[in-house]
Amino acid sequence: MQAPNRYNPWLLYLVPNATGAGSVCSTGTQGLGITFYDDKGRALQCAGAKVYLGQIERPNTGNTVPRRMIAKIIKTSEKLKSGHYPLIFSPTALAELNIYSRPWTVSVSGSNSVFVPPREFQIYFPDSPSGSPRVNLMLQKATPSSMEGTKTVQMCLYDGDDASSSRTTLTLMDEGSPAPGRPAGQFSVYRLGGNKTAQTDRVDYQVSIINPTTGAREQVSQGDAIVWNGTAKRAVQQLVSLPGIPGLSHCLPAPLTLRTPAFGIGDKSAGRYGGQLKIIYRPSTT
Repeated sequence: MQAPNRYNPWLLYLVPNATGAGSVCSTGTQGLGITFYDDKGRALQCAGAKVYLGQIERPNTGNTVPRRMIAKIIKTSEKLKSGHYPLIFSPTALAELNIYSRPWTVSVSGSNSVFVPPREFQIYFPDSPSGSPRVNLMLQKATPSSMEGTKTVQMCLYDGDDASSSRTTLTLMDEGSPAPGRPAGQFSVYRLGGNKTAQTDRVDYQVSIINPTTGAREQVSQGDAIVWNGTAKRAVQQLVSLPGIPGLSHCLPAPLTLRTPAFGIGDKSAGRYGGQLKIIYRPSTT
């Protein structure tokens, strides 16, 4: 009678050729670290870690339970400048079958360099990470004969240098079409295919923004600059994952609220309305 198959663990030793604190291992590049994870998402220690694999007890079959080891490049607290960097890091993976003491080969592959893009400002919208958001003003009836709306847009400002800018300047503008009779400082959307100079083909809205340094809501007037000081403080920033930038980066949260005051439904032409809201962002270099 044949003995049943039994599960026996392989014991995999990960021995990184690097120094580091805890699980953040050195890559040889200032500002970049590397962390290894097992297939359950647990971070492995730089000084050495044990990962259990599995195999059927019959050693000649070669049947193994597949497992993975994942490495992630991360940012450290040091300054990270743009450029191509070699990763001076050669991880060694050693394994042995703990019953039969047979060696088992582990291959480690991947890029040995990383590219950090040049400093470039970007405005990050978490709800639309791949580009500029399309925002619905969320108009609804206020009374049987009028409509109004409010919409908040999450926005985070990245200065290209891990939010080290001590001063931030923002200017908001719409597409600049004539808007006779519009209240001062407001913005507009226009009926597609309509007459942009006619109030019947235009809906006006207000914009406010949360000042990240004070938490206060500030009203925005079209074309007028908003200036915030003290924006390099970590306490007022958020950690986010930005497209094209390795690891987590600090950015400055600045949620926008678009509010459309009540207007008469009969005062506007029926149709689809749209427009652009331009946000001009200027971080300081210090």
